[in-house]
Amino acid sequence: MVYSGNDFFIAQMGDVFLVALILFSSIVKAQPERPLIFVEREIENVGFHRDLETSFEMKMLPHDFNDCIWAVRQNIPSGIYVDPDQLKDIERLNLTRHTMIIIGHVKVEAPQHKSEPHDLLIFIAENFSKQKKIVVKFPFHLRYHKAVSGGGYAEVKIRKPQLLVKCDRLSLSTEKVRVFCFPNATEECNWNVVAHNEVEDIILQVPVGNSDHDTLVAAVTVMVIIMGCIAIISPLFKK
Repeated sequence: MVYSGNDFFIAQMGDVFLVALILFSSIVKAQPERPLIFVEREIENVGFHRDLETSFEMKMLPHDFNDCIWAVRQNIPSGIYVDPDQLKDIERLNLTRHTMIIIGHVKVEAPQHKSEPHDLLIFIAENFSKQKKIVVKFPFHLRYHKAVSGGGYAEVKIRKPQLLVKCDRLSLSTEKVRVFCFPNATEECNWNVVAHNEVEDIILQVPVGNSDHDTLVAAVTVMVIIMGCIAIISPLFKK
């Protein structure tokens, strides 16, 4: 059988493609299989008291992750806060199966410009191997912002959450963070950050007072206080 130049070239390209395919397959098999996760977020309610619901849907779960512990770390910016007492009530009333822990100090009554960001760590109760979709939900509250000239609105940005996994018998070559090993623990452990789909930051609009009206507001406030005092004291003199 006689091969033309084109046939010889095609045969060579086929051999090269076959070798490349074999090498690629060996590389893939050498690397640990990673989960494929899709994240969605939704803000519920309006006003200064709202809820953030985040769902994690597992599209692919390797068997190696079946016995792992999962958690979610959500950064809470200074423009909002999570009330520690409210979280205790939620846990006491069994309104959630997850355990939520605040990392950092929270000043509930402080305005935005006197507050610091903190983290919320949520230990997921369910196992991804048994339930492919996990939903976590927590309440948060907007802080009052310092008045500015002209008033308007201030933006509060809630960044994407971190999905964490801790596996005692599995070593992953991903980014690691140190947080509490488990609920009510005092020691910290290394957790792996699990990649998921790109999630946009949530932008909240918070109304801001107009500092140009400070004098007027102060004058009206003083007048109301004086009138209230007069209304309370005047009956005493009539007696």
